Amino acid sequence: MTDIDSRKYIDIIISRLNAAIANARIYFHDHPEIGRHIDVLYDEIVNILKIKPHLTLVIVDDDLVESGRPLKTESAVSKQIISILKEKGIEHLTFQRGILKTEIAKFVITIAGKENTPLKSSACLKLGKIASTGIGEDQDQPDSGMSLDGQRDEGIPHIRQNMSEIKKVYINIKQKKGINAVMLGEIVAAFADVFERGHNPINLLAMIRSTDEYTFTHVVNVCILTMSQAESLGFKGEILYQIGIASMLHDVGKLFIPEAILNKPGALTPEERKVIDGHVVKGALYIMGLKDVPRISILGALEHHIKYDGGGYPRIKGDYKPHIASQIIAIADAYDAMRSKRSYQDAKKKDVIIDILKEEKGKSYDPFLVDNFIRLITS
Repeated sequence: MTDIDSRKYIDIIISRLNAAIANARIYFHDHPEIGRHIDVLYDEIVNILKIKPHLTLVIVDDDLVESGRPLKTESAVSKQIISILKEKGIEHLTFQRGILKTEIAKFVITIAGKENTPLKSSACLKLGKIASTGIGEDQDQPDSGMSLDGQRDEGIPHIRQNMSEIKKVYINIKQKKGINAVMLGEIVAAFADVFERGHNPINLLAMIRSTDEYTFTHVVNVCILTMSQAESLGFKGEILYQIGIASMLHDVGKLFIPEAILNKPGALTPEERKVIDGHVVKGALYIMGLKDVPRISILGALEHHIKYDGGGYPRIKGDYKPHIASQIIAIADAYDAMRSKRSYQDAKKKDVIIDILKEEKGKSYDPFLVDNFIRLITS
């Protein structure tokens, strides 16, 4: 089966799944029409699992991703499936070879129900769910060693294992304790290793979306997006490592800003805006006092809100241009901030964010870097 044929099969499966769920919402569960749709869906899934051992669908923003590449989601059917899965908090769905028809039937009937019946993984049907406390025991990630696209990869589990370590780093910073620069470096090195294996950054974003702590999640997302763009531009080895550290620490100054201001749902007063804008200087000063941290991290913290045309903050005299690492971080920072739901804003759709980035070319951001970033997240 060619890649094109495989994509056609996946499109058919999405259509069959949508039809089965739609009918399960109309008829009683023992109605023959539901059974017919489940039979057809099961046959299509079994057919593609003869070719590949796993079929994993991942939702990232408004995209449905399979094998590291976004599927075409313009159709009403695809949009409906994304909406249904999001409504139930399902982030990724994996069908494994050997799946039983009863597993599919139970999933379809449960997801179609109006009551909040818990959705659970089964032997060959794995569900990843967004939860305020992270991934729960019935909210399985793919088996250890499996990436979100169903391919075996030793780098992915290492990143999962290190997520708690990143959280510890930020807790220590907030409590004004020492920073484990070695651990931070190991985490960045793990990201670099995954990018060298050719993983699409949106798969990694999906992997870590289960936390409810925005500051912690945001810096990791920015690191992923920054390193992905830097690697695509040819940065490798030590300099890629340094850019990764800088992106991981870019927002460290916000840890010293009162949470009441950071999370204020309404408009900020001029005084509150000044306090928030001050996070870039606070972050740079904090990093200056750290040992064994690349000096480029100071620039990343200080410059990531300075615009390409010289606007933004902090205001620096003369014809000042931010370091390229800071410019890459700025784009990643803006993209992830716009895609995230916060107390003061709703999450924007991916196509809206892309339009905003394009509009800001030559003003807030370097035009070439914007075009390259969009290529990375849409390819």
